[in-house]
Amino acid sequence: MLDEILEKDEVKRIIAVIKNISDKEKNAVSINYKLFSYQDKILYIFYDALFKYKIIIEDDFYLLEYLEQIDKLLKKINNMDDLTLGINKLICKFTCKKLDVAGYEDKRSEVLRYVYDKYIINGYFIHGFSSCYGEDIKRNGFNCEEYSNLYEDFRKVNEIFNKYGVFNVVEKDFSKKETFFTDNFVKGCYYSVNSPGYFYNLIYNREYNHLKLKKDMLLKGNLDDALKNMKKIMNFLEFSDEDKDYVLELIRKEWNLLFSKERKIALLLVKRSLFFDNKRINIEKLIEDREMDLSEAIDKILSERNNNAIYSGYINNEDFQIVFLDGFWENEDEEDKKLRKIELANDFGSVYGNVTPLILVGACLISLGVIISIIFLIGG
Repeated sequence: MLDEILEKDEVKRIIAVIKNISDKEKNAVSINYKLFSYQDKILYIFYDALFKYKIIIEDDFYLLEYLEQIDKLLKKINNMDDLTLGINKLICKFTCKKLDVAGYEDKRSEVLRYVYDKYIINGYFIHGFSSCYGEDIKRNGFNCEEYSNLYEDFRKVNEIFNKYGVFNVVEKDFSKKETFFTDNFVKGCYYSVNSPGYFYNLIYNREYNHLKLKKDMLLKGNLDDALKNMKKIMNFLEFSDEDKDYVLELIRKEWNLLFSKERKIALLLVKRSLFFDNKRINIEKLIEDREMDLSEAIDKILSERNNNAIYSGYINNEDFQIVFLDGFWENEDEEDKKLRKIELANDFGSVYGNVTPLILVGACLISLGVIISIIFLIGG
């Protein structure tokens, strides 16, 4: 679905800049680009912007201008909600351009019905899953809970934790064959990166945050941090050596399964019509509410309404689409990474403002102040 857009040079450039800013560069640009503190969410919001454009605007004619506008948003906005709102306003703007009704509030019904039809009636619910299952799902269709897994081992882990007074540590009922979908593209990305959820709940248990657990092990593909988290929890609960060994070995086995293929953000897109959606927005009410401006009304249509749409059973591979997106996993060799960082550093300086000269001027002023102070001290 997004393959063609993702191949655009400007799309690749923006993704590369978001993904590869170093900690030093983040601090350097904090005046103008604070969002780099949340690189993963920014990347997912950008993907969401491409997704909305694809299914609502579609026309390649406006894409470059749309990307330029998003680029400007990334430079000046430092709040996640405002960034999403800004993107939804852009969707409003470019929908009006596409329909040739820009600036005409009396065309409100036409614009809102168009977006509603594209995004709701013919739109999608999204399930984020582990990309190691992607090819199998493409080939055989999607069958809830029917895939290669280590359920029996995780059931035993639950039993082990029960002995130490911790019940259902993985927070999953393995007897239910149901899958949760969302209408929030960003959350779909998060679910994919941290899937399967029961495994993430094991290696990052929020109840033990006081042990200073890492929470981005799956995001970064860091097995060592996952094992360290687990050791901290088991030491705190005073696990026996035998129980420790079993749990740690299971973590390694599950990790090998999840990373048996190149890790990607993997999203299963299924038409909303396959679901009973009792939370659908009232389009007639939006059209009639003239106190709400057009862009705000479109934001209402595009906002999350159902984060737990449940599906049980089989979905034929003709009834869904799979989207694979790059995440933050490292799949290149060290030499390539060095070359890429040099290129991105140059690109960053030209794209996001002349940050380095400002820093140099500031450093010079500080140094001058220190020298003057020393002169006064010596003279005094």
